[in-house]
Amino acid sequence: MRLISILLLIFASPAFAGTITGVSDSTPSHGQSITISGSGFGSKSTAAPLLWDDFESGSVGASVATSGKVAWSTDGTAPVFSTDNNRTGASTKNAKAVLAGSGVDGNYHDCFSKSNLDLNGKAYVGFWAYFNSYAPGNQIKHWRINNGGGGVGYPSYLYSRTDGWGRYQYTYPSGSDCGTAGSGSWYDSVSDNIFGQWIFIELVADFGTVGGSDGSIHIFVNGVDQGGKDNYTLLTSASCPMNAVRFGEYIQDSTGTLTNYFDDIYVDNTWARVIIGNASSFSSCTQRELQRASAWADGSVSITVNRGGFSESASAYLYVVEDDGTVSNGYPITFGEGGEDTTPPTISDPSPSGTLECPADPSAVTISINTNESATCKYDTSDVAYDSMANTFSTTGRVSHSQSISSACSGSYTFYTRCSDSAGNKNASSTTISYTMGAESADTTDPVVTISAPTADEIYATTSSTVDISGTASDAGGIASVTCPGESVSGTESWSFTATPALSVYGTDLSSPYGDFDESADVSQWTANAATLSHQTTYGGRSGVIQVADNGTWSAAYRTFTVDQDGYYRVSAYAYAEDNPDTLNAILRIFQGAYADSWGDVYVLNDVADEWVQLIAYVRATGTSLTVALHSDEAYTAWFDDVKVEEVTPTIYTVTAEDNAANTGSDSIAVIRNDPVEAPTTSGGRATAVITTGGMRAVESAGGMTIK
Repeated sequence: MRLISILLLIFASPAFAGTITGVSDSTPSHGQSITISGSGFGSKSTAAPLLWDDFESGSVGASVATSGKVAWSTDGTAPVFSTDNNRTGASTKNAKAVLAGSGVDGNYHDCFSKSNLDLNGKAYVGFWAYFNSYAPGNQIKHWRINNGGGGVGYPSYLYSRTDGWGRYQYTYPSGSDCGTAGSGSWYDSVSDNIFGQWIFIELVADFGTVGGSDGSIHIFVNGVDQGGKDNYTLLTSASCPMNAVRFGEYIQDSTGTLTNYFDDIYVDNTWARVIIGNASSFSSCTQRELQRASAWADGSVSITVNRGGFSESASAYLYVVEDDGTVSNGYPITFGEGGEDTTPPTISDPSPSGTLECPADPSAVTISINTNESATCKYDTSDVAYDSMANTFSTTGRVSHSQSISSACSGSYTFYTRCSDSAGNKNASSTTISYTMGAESADTTDPVVTISAPTADEIYATTSSTVDISGTASDAGGIASVTCPGESVSGTESWSFTATPALSVYGTDLSSPYGDFDESADVSQWTANAATLSHQTTYGGRSGVIQVADNGTWSAAYRTFTVDQDGYYRVSAYAYAEDNPDTLNAILRIFQGAYADSWGDVYVLNDVADEWVQLIAYVRATGTSLTVALHSDEAYTAWFDDVKVEEVTPTIYTVTAEDNAANTGSDSIAVIRNDPVEAPTTSGGRATAVITTGGMRAVESAGGMTIK
């Protein structure tokens, strides 16, 4: 087991692992490049952080996704570059996110995020934030680090609050399904008096090994530990790594608005960093400004000075933090007056190099460089001046620059790169990218086939006699053909066909006779979890129902059924939701295997109050048991009737692609075709159904499942 206690040294009074003996300029200006000299700074394979954005280069009012240093992704109305509520000092812009509630549960508004970050080992996230007091409502979520597959994935560590409390919440994925929350969330309550002011937030984590008790995670606000875990299991699935950050981001059940601000966001997969603080002792620093390193060696570190919130002529101290969390001595500096920018961009991380594999002749090779500031970069096969270079990188304008190059097998390639910043400063010498392509190698990689319509899920239920199925196939060597047994498939990279599924055949109801609740003894066949179960002779126009009264968290009646592994099942129940502010208190939850205090692998919500609604879910059993839970939520009472667990025989369509090297890959979809469903004309209420992903609701009609 790795020892994690070293983490706490970061904010204690650490032994000096490194010693700063001098700087190239002790009166540096904002944006100036300086070198810190000393010893014991350790190593950092890539000097620059994975992500840095001070929001200074964007246009005021423009989306943070359209300009600036980082290509952010956004949800809802994109946050914008703003001059409102700026910090003092060198900071002149920030990212402004306005959360506006509309009385609908789970609204993602003004969220900006970045995924595909390698954060699965160590992670450091530091940023300045201004959280306003909360508008009337239920809950908000300010920021998180998470698995970014498909947006908000799991595991996830987020900060949320309502009036009166704040907390950090860690949630695990459901098995290897990164898009579904699993069981085992834990919370750390934190101070709720940090609002209406700029605060410096840091996450310092080591996510450890999958399933190992060797993870650590801590949050610091203005240098004060807000809580966390040490020697703890943080990763439960190798398929679900930490690889994304989100800021904004979420407001629930509110009719008010909330405006938050973010500045100087720094994300890296090492704890090694440089900080300028306002005290000679690191633990006493209440203001900390992160610095971008451009070179890192044991005896010297080069940075671009970020004055942040410090004023000109302010006194401060430089600190170098090693990857193990130990901190150097503080070295005194005094900020100089900011002058005209006369320094060209610093180019780093030229890639690729050496000999590359050549799966096809020719192959596409991505050349790339990074810069320490936003810049426009060019490349050429000749070492000429910037203005004479023939080619501009296709991705450029921020701090990461790339271009795809068609490269023949067994060929050698050299490209010269130079950049220019917004002040017109251009590199006087080139940074070289050189690589050699190997001989053409045998293609042993299977093509990737993806079914995207009528759904990307593995099960699709419909009442239509025909189903249009389409998707994509991809392979570096090209796709030769796409087939599906018994079907006429059109296209290769993009393909489609129209299927005629047979009517599905349903087997015996496994819940009979204990799912109709006609007898009071039927209730005793169900196990109570934090709930009071009782038999009702009649309720809401239906006879013989079970009442589930909420006695605490995850209140439910549940029962486990023996099923065939890989068999397909329709699970259904009529549910009556008592009128309440959330209208979410009658829920059908389905688990692969045993019951757990979680949402389950599939869950269906009755979001209509005071009405019987039929909830239907389709699921493929991954093991030999399914557990059905009748859940009453939010401290209310729910009623259920006619619970059924029926095996169903779908028509399975397997689409196979073959590439030009005869490798094959496939994807499948199970289509369940039902007789047309008619809404009951009596007190039975509406008939609704869902597809297999948790929490998604759909209406079953002649056109198939329509996601609501």
